[in-house]
Amino acid sequence: MPHIVLFEHENFSGRRVDINQCGSSLGRDHNFNDKTSSIIVVRGTWLVYADGDYNGKCWVLKPGEYPTPDTWGGSHDNISSLRPVPKDKGLPLAVLFGDGDFNGRMVSFTEANADFPYIGFNDQVSSAIIVRGNWSAYRDTNFSGQRWALSDKGGPNQNGFYSGPDGFFDNDAISSIRPDSETA
Repeated sequence: MPHIVLFEHENFSGRRVDINQCGSSLGRDHNFNDKTSSIIVVRGTWLVYADGDYNGKCWVLKPGEYPTPDTWGGSHDNISSLRPVPKDKGLPLAVLFGDGDFNGRMVSFTEANADFPYIGFNDQVSSAIIVRGNWSAYRDTNFSGQRWALSDKGGPNQNGFYSGPDGFFDNDAISSIRPDSETA
């Protein structure tokens, strides 16, 4: 189970909030909106957002200690929501987002999906995290039209994190996805 601890002050002091649920609005769920100055990620990879409802600047935090905002690239007191990246359970795993920088709606896949219109996610993908495997994303339903190759070793930093389309796929154009046969 993912687990993150937020602290009100630098160096893990002041009020603390432990979170181990799927997603959280810090203001609504914990009365801790814009109060974080240090973080410990106990388990999992977390997406930490400057704004509520998983929007705004996003930082990707892996397990470890972040005693000051500069250690994760943020600034004092500007985190409003967060959510863990789905856990790798040994299966191919693709996580797609409705907006760039891992913002907006998040949909996870461990197997092929030929019809994004059916799940209300057609032509909405603007960023992606490929947690495990090699995937083929398609412009049209039923795995047709233009194909884009996405992998856990792809993206701008070759780590599977695609914060935007940036030449890897067309923005708001994906309608189906499937793991490549060698990873399925």
